Amino acid sequence: MMQQANINAIRIHAHVSGRALYDLADEMGMLLWQDFPLQWGYDNSTTFAQEAAEQAAEMTRQFGSHPAIVLWSGHNEPPWDATWMQYRYSDWQPDVNRFLTASVANVLRQDRSRITHAYSSTAEHYWQGWYSGEKSDHLKPANSSIISEFGAQALPDLVTLKTIIPLADLWPKTTDKK
Repeated sequence: MMQQANINAIRIHAHVSGRALYDLADEMGMLLWQDFPLQWGYDNSTTFAQEAAEQAAEMTRQFGSHPAIVLWSGHNEPPWDATWMQYRYSDWQPDVNRFLTASVANVLRQDRSRITHAYSSTAEHYWQGWYSGEKSDHLKPANSSIISEFGAQALPDLVTLKTIIPLADLWPKTTDKK
């Protein structure tokens, strides 16, 4: 499906996928942006940062032989970058997890054969008209050299929706029993 859409690069967002994906990407010549699984905020302890760094080293050891991986990324939307968190979390602190992000990025940088992106910034996310900005912002050029996220959540197709929402609760109300 991605080949048919002429997609040549994808981001493995905030997780590590199964080995089959990396093997297939290698075979097909697909480029992968591989995130380390850090999303938003975590315990701010040195112990946690050290454990995360060890896991980052293990991730690069396990998957570093895959030529499809062209970029390692360390932390998606760390608290000090994602100021939207102050509105969602009452205990938000703007400086939390800086050491964690740096620790993971330092490990990822040891692989000199790939680009290392210390963190994925909200400034790289193209959410205009959904989470931030206005719909008309799509007419302006992006402020970043890379767009790390775009789009928005959406409902599934109607067939799938009907399997998860009882017919009586669907809108518009209908007398259709199918």
